[in-house]
Amino acid sequence: MLCLKLIKYLVGTLCLLLVLSKVLAATPSFDTNAPIQIQSDKASFQQLSQQAAHEGNVVMTQGQNILKADKLTIKKNPSGNLTVITAYGKPASFKGFMQNNPEPVFATAQIIHYYPDKKLILLEGKATLDYQQDKFKGPMLSYQLDKQVVTAAKQQDERPTITIQPRAHQN
Repeated sequence: MLCLKLIKYLVGTLCLLLVLSKVLAATPSFDTNAPIQIQSDKASFQQLSQQAAHEGNVVMTQGQNILKADKLTIKKNPSGNLTVITAYGKPASFKGFMQNNPEPVFATAQIIHYYPDKKLILLEGKATLDYQQDKFKGPMLSYQLDKQVVTAAKQQDERPTITIQPRAHQN
């Protein structure tokens, strides 16, 4: 019985990964060379720890990508390279654009972590990811940008939900 449940879980996870990789086949066009601009009601930067904090109506832009939050923290390593941007909100929201596609990707979560060196976005707490008519929802979603892989797993009693809309075939 346990083996059958494990097989069903693995098959479900594999199907989820295949579907998500097809839907999100284009990598978001994060221009890491574009400057990051942050507007907020309150901001602080700690030179020694290389950490910044922004609070109140936070809007971060980098190129065409926009991140909105109630609070945002930024951490850098000792050499000054960005290690993680964390946005907190009810919810925090992200709008980004795919390469060669004018349709944006929308993401929301209570906490959004972006790890530029790992090319990873983690969405925590009531996470959603919408692209065109397709929707992904769960307690936690992660998107590995360079591998174009979205993962979602059950946490406690909450299971991920995916809605894929059929596409018209073009001949």
